[in-house]
Amino acid sequence: MTTCILHPKFCERNSHLSHPLYEREKSRENIAADIWRDFRNQYLRTFAVGTQILLDLQSFDPLQDTPIEILHVILLGIAEYLVNDLVNSVLVKKDELRQLMGYLKDYKQSKGMSRKFTRLLSGCASYLARDYKCLIQILPVILVIKFTGNPVLKNITPCFIQLGQLCSLVFVRAIESGLETYIHEVDTAVKGLIKQLLVYDKNCELNRHNPYTSKLKAHLLTHLPDNIRRFGTPLHFETEKGEQFNKHIREHLFHTNKLNTSKDIGLKFAKQTMMRHILDGGSWPVENGLRLSRGKGIKTYIDYTASVHKFWNVLFGGSREFADNNDDGSIVNSELCDDTFALFMPMHGGSQTVHPIIEKVSSSQVIHLHIDLPTDIAQKNNYLLAREYSGMSTLLEELKMIRILDMYTKVGDAYVINLSKFGSYWHFYPYFSTST
Repeated sequence: MTTCILHPKFCERNSHLSHPLYEREKSRENIAADIWRDFRNQYLRTFAVGTQILLDLQSFDPLQDTPIEILHVILLGIAEYLVNDLVNSVLVKKDELRQLMGYLKDYKQSKGMSRKFTRLLSGCASYLARDYKCLIQILPVILVIKFTGNPVLKNITPCFIQLGQLCSLVFVRAIESGLETYIHEVDTAVKGLIKQLLVYDKNCELNRHNPYTSKLKAHLLTHLPDNIRRFGTPLHFETEKGEQFNKHIREHLFHTNKLNTSKDIGLKFAKQTMMRHILDGGSWPVENGLRLSRGKGIKTYIDYTASVHKFWNVLFGGSREFADNNDDGSIVNSELCDDTFALFMPMHGGSQTVHPIIEKVSSSQVIHLHIDLPTDIAQKNNYLLAREYSGMSTLLEELKMIRILDMYTKVGDAYVINLSKFGSYWHFYPYFSTST
């Protein structure tokens, strides 16, 4: 019979195998089975140690202490499901798909969307989260206005409308007032989306359609209101912040030779962290137990150049605020181009309560617009209509911009306020609440 003795190195690394049973000659098959069993058990023990320690903490509740990720649950979840169905299964005629692509291409001219959709619909299988961010903001208004009465889209269009309303609510950075009302609206939007998904599942005639309401990501949406009440707006959840940090890593990759990217990136951020510690006033040990810190000249220079030359952003790219490309909170009036629609407030409103007004930028002036009374159709399809006041305008320098609006689409002489744009629905919520 063929025999084998365990290698000495193996016995040294695995002392529990140094047993008289293994010192005797055994068959090759038995030794191989024993080695595999011990390696498997050791791997499983190592794999379970980290999670077991976390779960043993009495203060940790995985259900309540782990917020859902809107990146994977919404963008790479519900949005991905609906877009793939729309492109691959619903719009089976090439003319309809070509028409939709034409509207998306034309939407690049919109001044209200800083991020443009530049991909082809035929490549939806390789879309990234940023592509879905663009689509879920403009697809609802395109399907409602441009494809009205199309029987092919009657089941999937309401799903996009509800998804656009939910995303407009959750992709915000702060809620300054009315938090409970905001959470209630998020809860209503989640229930409305799941309800429309259920209708779509029941009426879907696609072969091998896996009901979306039976998927885990649809269920996780129901926990979103509680997560917001516990942790704040979803854009500040730790998972979302971590994903946003990827863009800073990509920026540093451009300055490497791409041969050892992990090491280069690690050293780059380590040096930035040490330099930031020094420039922030931190100290470091030297000989004789003394500690040194930055001089007064460095502090004076940083304080002077912080607002003028953006010293921190130039030297420390990773220290910038995590902000989405659609975040228009830092845009000033001088950066607004013609035909841009935005919400404005008077620069000096006094002690009186002043409500935001919609204006259309035209050179150094803005043209006033008034909002039509919301109709049932507009409220159902998540949009409002606004029209120009004849001959009423104000100097741009007298107003303060609050938020840029997407009003690229028109119905007759009225501009369509796209409430699916991130943050827009919450700003115009009072119009719906007072009309009902």
